[in-house]
Parts: sequence; C-alpha cells; structure tokens
Amino acid sequence: MKIKHIGHSCFLIEEDGIKILTDPFITNNPKLKINALDFKPDIILLTHDHADHLGDTIDISKNCGAIVIAVYDLAQELSKYKVSTLGGNLGGTIEHKGIKFTFVNALHSCKIGIPVGFIIKFKTRTLYFAGDTNVFMDMKIIKDLYKPEIVFLPIDGYFNMGQREACYAIKLLEPEIIIPMHYGTFPALKGTPEKLKEEMMINNLEAKLVVFELNEEKEI
Repeated sequence: MKIKHIGHSCFLIEEDGIKILTDPFITNNPKLKINALDFKPDIILLTHDHADHLGDTIDISKNCGAIVIAVYDLAQELSKYKVSTLGGNLGGTIEHKGIKFTFVNALHSCKIGIPVGFIIKFKTRTLYFAGDTNVFMDMKIIKDLYKPEIVFLPIDGYFNMGQREACYAIKLLEPEIIIPMHYGTFPALKGTPEKLKEEMMINNLEAKLVVFELNEEKEI
C-alpha cells in the first residue's frame, strides 16, 4: 500500500491500482504550491464540508471523474454541481471498486449533514480515517467491530484532539500504526508529531508512529 501525505488531512492512498484522495484541501492550503488538478483519484473521501476539507473536491471530481463518497446530505448538495457522488450514513457501508467504506462517528461540526469518519476495508488491510474529531468512547466499538491496523488521527489540539486525547484514542483503538494529521497548517494548530510521540512514551503505547513530510510518499 502506498500512502502519500499531500498536506493537512489530505492523503493519497493507493492499493491494487485504486487511488483514494481524502479531504482534498490543496489550492488554498498556505503550505502547498501544487496544482490540485494534477491529482486524478478514482475516489474522493470527504468527511465534512468545512473549507479545509471540502477544498478542491468539486474541481478534482469534475476534472477526472472521481466518485465522491460523503454523508448523504452533503453528497446530495455536491450533486447539484454535477459531481458524481455516493452518499451514505452512520453504520452504513458503501462498496466501490472492490473497497468497502463504512461511515462512523466523528465529534465535530459542519454545515450540511454530520461530520463522519471512515473505515476503509481493502482485501487484506483495514484503515480508519477519523476526519476531524475529538476522542470518544465509540472508538472502542470501532476497534471491536473493524480492528483497523492503520489509524489516521488529527492532533492539532485546537479544532480537534491534542496529543493527550489522541493517546486515549490510541488506547481505545489499539492499532499497529498511527498516522497524525491536521497540524501545523495554520498558527493555531500547535500540535506536533513530536509532542504526540512524547505523550505516547509517557503512556507506554507501543503503536508505531509514522510521520510524513508534505508531499512525501511511503510504502506501508
């Protein structure tokens, strides 16, 4: 599996030739100087409609024909812009191109519908993309039901959980690999992977922390 961190909460995940782009905040990301239309994913996963997540979703989808998977209300809104969408809701699973996407809770806010996270189930790998959220006890249910080995968690400590809360989430989820996101893009987002690593050491957490530079790709 190839994972590339574009920036913020935007990742390009590739497995078996299928490319998934998450929360494509690219054009207006102050840390990036890349062309959003250079990305040609098969699927765009959209957790909610805040500008730093919705980002370039419409333009990328219309440019390359990517299907946008989002909560039903948001998918309906995006369809008004002639975007191809698949809308679901909490507890439901959408299967597309042989990959299963299950909608799970996220504790956050939004304008349309509700914020969500996703369980991404490949043939042999299971990922949990938390989106924007605080820690919540249902993460124990996510662990019991789906057993994700790779977990993407926000760590900024301003709009989402910080390192202390993220460590509690790791205790609940018991993943093999943690990928931090949603930090450093703006001055208010002061959480860092280094702070998370320190907190993990204090709490004797053995999950592997995998940190990306902007636009860095890794084989995981």
